[in-house]
Amino acid sequence: MTFNVMLAYGAVRNASNIKRPEGDLKRRLSKQVLFGYSLGFLLNGSNLALLICRGASFRTVDQTTFAGAGLGLIFVLALYRKSLLDPMAKGWYALLCKAVPQVLLAVSFWQVGGSAMPLVTLVAGHGIIVTRLIPITVSYLKQKDPHTRGLLLSEGSNEISWLLVTIAWATTK
Repeated sequence: MTFNVMLAYGAVRNASNIKRPEGDLKRRLSKQVLFGYSLGFLLNGSNLALLICRGASFRTVDQTTFAGAGLGLIFVLALYRKSLLDPMAKGWYALLCKAVPQVLLAVSFWQVGGSAMPLVTLVAGHGIIVTRLIPITVSYLKQKDPHTRGLLLSEGSNEISWLLVTIAWATTK
């Protein structure tokens, strides 16, 4: 979520440089996307704080997820050599932080079944992703800036990996 907030902020900054009237829609969409990611960041942070306060602990699958995402981050860092400054590197970081856990969730569904996850959770996940993906896509089509391209990479892969989770869930019912 942090990388997406950074990308959305960069998209807002880039949209501010577009002349009127072409830039009006791009600016509005960029601000909406930034607001959505900022709200998600705050809500996820609150959930994490609540889990820590209640004494939640990491399981083996959580450690595997963290290790997989960490290795991916190292690979992207080596590939781009620009650290967090490159918008596409941020897009890849965000992709890894979303896709790796979701792919491992799909694998666990195939191994032990997905009956613990209700259908409404899957549908809500798709709804949330699509509501972010639509303004990002429209914004990218208006002006193809690198920050919005990074967001598109991140959210597009998020939907693909969530589809994989949905398929895994449906095939193990």
